[in-house]
Amino acid sequence: MLVPRLSPVFQNLCRINQSIARNVVSQQRRLKSTQEAEDEPIKWSQSEASKWKAEYSRAGGPPIERVWWSEYSVMISVAAFMIYFCYLREENDLDERIYAPLTETVVGIEKAFPDYNFHQKPDFIIYHEENKRKKLEAAKQAEQKR
Repeated sequence: MLVPRLSPVFQNLCRINQSIARNVVSQQRRLKSTQEAEDEPIKWSQSEASKWKAEYSRAGGPPIERVWWSEYSVMISVAAFMIYFCYLREENDLDERIYAPLTETVVGIEKAFPDYNFHQKPDFIIYHEENKRKKLEAAKQAEQKR
């Protein structure tokens, strides 16, 4: 009773084995043909290198099709970013921490660099502080005139 039920299973297994064997043989044939093709010299006119132009080497590759407005959108975004962060943004606590002397922010830096004078402020900080002081004085004078 068990044998008649198992016969379709064995038939299917035999079919699967045959299909696997056919796939293996076809893969071996393809490998042989590609190995034979690799042994032959490459024709320049049929290679990818024949399509490469000298101007691509300077430009970094062949031209990419882009939307005409993509460059403008990038320029406008960068300009808006720079305007906001350089001119419109107000100073906050982080800016004050940046302008603080290194001896206050980094502990032990005087021991690591004994020859450097950390107590002298850099020129750009002196310039920034003078401009800030001038703006405050101008604002006070404007209030006094009212």
